[in-house]
Amino acid sequence: MTITKFGDKDSNTEAEKLKILGKEASMDSCDILHRVPVDYEGDHDKLYKFLSFMRFYEGDSDDIILLRDAKEAWDAEEDKKADEVYEADNVYPISSANETRVWQTIKKMSLEGLSKYPTSLEED
Repeated sequence: MTITKFGDKDSNTEAEKLKILGKEASMDSCDILHRVPVDYEGDHDKLYKFLSFMRFYEGDSDDIILLRDAKEAWDAEEDKKADEVYEADNVYPISSANETRVWQTIKKMSLEGLSKYPTSLEED
């Protein structure tokens, strides 16, 4: 699954999130390209990273300080490779509002994916 836009949120917050990710964008266009793995098969690490990125993705102006803190914690880690870049895969639950937005987005993405099948679950 590919996320190509952070959504129609406050552009200052979106630009700050792109800055945290180390990506440059104009204030008018906060487009990014981020691949999210969907082949979990019991791999809790992939699921954790997916949920972490979704928390980052759904972060708003109230969450930006915690998002910066997550990036700073990653920067302080000593066991990463020199060419490794921050991917927002270490974001713990931020707030109930953020977590609600995360699960609403996952539901929307799931329904969108299911709608691409030619038959319904009942028909299968």
